[in-house]
Amino acid sequence: MSARQSVPPAYALPPSGGAPAGGGPGRGLAEGDRATVAGFRAELPRTRYAARAELLRGIVHLNDLPPTPRRKALTEALQAWTRQYEVETPGIVRATEVRITLSSRDELYADAALYDPADGRCVATTDRGGVVRLEGPPIVVVCAAETDRGRDLPDRIDALREGGVTEFVLAGARGGLQWFRLDEDPRRPGRGDGYLKSAALPGLWLPEAVLDPDPAKVDVVAAVRAGCGTLDHALYVNTLCSGAGRKAR
Repeated sequence: MSARQSVPPAYALPPSGGAPAGGGPGRGLAEGDRATVAGFRAELPRTRYAARAELLRGIVHLNDLPPTPRRKALTEALQAWTRQYEVETPGIVRATEVRITLSSRDELYADAALYDPADGRCVATTDRGGVVRLEGPPIVVVCAAETDRGRDLPDRIDALREGGVTEFVLAGARGGLQWFRLDEDPRRPGRGDGYLKSAALPGLWLPEAVLDPDPAKVDVVAAVRAGCGTLDHALYVNTLCSGAGRKAR
C-alpha cells in the first residue's frame, strides 16, 4: 500500500450544507516552478502573491486567490480555537499565518500551528524581512481552504507525515473537515458530544458546528475550555510543567 493510501483521516465530516514555469532566477516565483527551500526563500521577496505561497514537494504553489468571506470567518474561528488552547495550556505555543519548513523541498503555509518549544523539535525563527517560520514539525497544523479535498492533499499529507507533524486539521469553506493522525501511535482523534477531540493534545476539542454556515457564531472558546477542564488535560499540563515526557502523545 502506498504512503498516500495509508493515512486516512481519523474523522472526516461531510459538508454541512508539474512542469517548470515562469519566473526564473532573480525574477520571482511563478506557479509550478521547481525549487529548493533555499531558492524559494531567495525569490520570495520578488514574488507577487507571496503571502500564502508554499513549496510542496519541490513545486511552488502561489495560492493567490483571495479568500471568500466564509473561508476568512473559518480561518478566524480556527485561530481563536488554537489561541484559547495556548491560554489554557502552559508550555504550548501557538503560531498563526506561519510558514513551516519540514525538509529541503517542503515549506508549507498554515493558518495556525501548536507546538512545544521545549521538546526541541520545532523552533520559531524570524528572517531579515520579518517573515516568521517554524523550523521543524509542530504537534498540530491547522489550515482552512476552499475545499478539504484539494488535488494537492496527498502530497501535503506526505510532506507533513514525513516531516514529523503529529496531527493535521483541514477545514473546507465549502463544507467538510478532515482530521488526520500522521504518526504510528494507535491513539486516534476522538468524537463525541458534538466535538472532535485531539489525541496528541489533550483538551483540544473542536465543535462540529464550526462547519455551520456562519463559523463566527460558533463558540470555539467554550469548546476548548470544556476540553481543558478534563483530567487528561490536567495530567498533560503537569507533564509539560515537569519537563518529563515532552514528546507529543
